[in-house]
Amino acid sequence: MTETPATMLACYYDAWGPADKVLKMGRLPIPKLQGPKDVLIKVYAASINPADYKQCEGELRPLLERPFPVLPGFDFSGVIIEKGSGVGDHLNPGDEVFGMIRGLRTGTTAEFVVVDEHVVSRKPASLTHQQAAGVPLAAITAFQCLLKAGLEYPANVTAKDKSVFVSGGPGGVGTFAIQIAKKMFGVGRVVTTASTAKMDLCKDLGADKVVDYKKEKFWEALKNEKFDVCVDCTGELSHMSEMVKPGGGVSTVLKANTGEMLQEWLAALGPNPGIRPYAPVKAVVSNLPPGVINIFTGAWWFKRKLPTNCKFASVITVPSREVLDKIAEHLENGDVRVVIDQVFPLDQAVDAYKRSQSGHAVGKVIVEVAQ
Repeated sequence: MTETPATMLACYYDAWGPADKVLKMGRLPIPKLQGPKDVLIKVYAASINPADYKQCEGELRPLLERPFPVLPGFDFSGVIIEKGSGVGDHLNPGDEVFGMIRGLRTGTTAEFVVVDEHVVSRKPASLTHQQAAGVPLAAITAFQCLLKAGLEYPANVTAKDKSVFVSGGPGGVGTFAIQIAKKMFGVGRVVTTASTAKMDLCKDLGADKVVDYKKEKFWEALKNEKFDVCVDCTGELSHMSEMVKPGGGVSTVLKANTGEMLQEWLAALGPNPGIRPYAPVKAVVSNLPPGVINIFTGAWWFKRKLPTNCKFASVITVPSREVLDKIAEHLENGDVRVVIDQVFPLDQAVDAYKRSQSGHAVGKVIVEVAQ
């Protein structure tokens, strides 16, 4: 096997600020295995998520202590180069794999990345590395949003009678939420929002009705329909309390983080060298009752507006090989597909982040790291 070089080309930032101002390209040391369960992966492709440039702007700065430089990127697809002594025979050098990093470790918009083995899945053979890189964070988020809002997996016999509303169907999470609701949770009706030019894409993915948000407000267009589950991908959560059925559920990826979710997210960070929650923050989130936290985040106020017995969940994506393996089965058989907006080479990664941040991307923006 070819010896691994000492440095790698990577996208990184060494100051907080807008992505288009602080992101840069350069050579950095290749990350090393930090524990027996770590895996070193040569990255062939990565994808960009809103969480990447939000962190670049310092969104988590009040919560976490972490050193510069910071490498953005959660999603990867590539080949295993080295594994720790505690990694079993299910993963070996040469295996093609994909997944998302755990706990804000080294980012994936680089030639190499080190991750925990429990977030690594076998790449579906039918997918290219570019396609596979577009899956993990967005698809896992979509799955967790639908599950936490009350849908059951595997689908039960009543699923076909259920309806789901997803705001922002053409986005990274939205494109997967439409498909996963239909193909994995078995719901009978999915309604979403899109601009005129993107409505056909959403219908092709399985949406039964698409509201053109350029022409009408979805809460007015759908005022005579109630949904079992509503998923907020656009920050328009406040309107969904009037759209959900009694006993249904609402989830969001943008608003009103719940105490339960913050505690789950902190627990999932795990040990990460140089990256840890500030002690006072960890103490408050870990020890305060979730209901008290919900008052400060706004979750309690939104839950008060919901109909009787409704669930509410904010979702901060927690990496899960188990969930990704389930999704991989549906990717392999063609039930779920990846929508790619544009592919950029690694030396143009900064432009890729600008494209994603523009809000005009349809599906996932991909960075091709190696061919």
